[in-house]
Amino acid sequence: MYRQIQVDPSDRHYQKILWRNDPTKLLLTYQLNRVTFRRASAPFLANRTLHQLAADEAEGYSRVSATFKSEFYMDNFITCADQNVTPQT
Repeated sequence: MYRQIQVDPSDRHYQKILWRNDPTKLLLTYQLNRVTFRRASAPFLANRTLHQLAADEAEGYSRVSATFKSEFYMDNFITCADQNVTPQT
């Protein structure tokens, strides 16, 4: 999930990788455009992204939005239904 979240362009300069395959070559600089695994902020950013998506779409999908806001743990969606219903599209 983390790799699906784009980092704002103004914040990308905080995620740089310095790389060199050969000590005699110039150092290369790469800038990551996506949320990085194993960073302390990654779970927060994933959760915050889902909450923002729910807020942005609340007007058209109020029930889905409310469920998204209350049924996520980290990046896992955990919910149930009281009865069998046919999904609507």
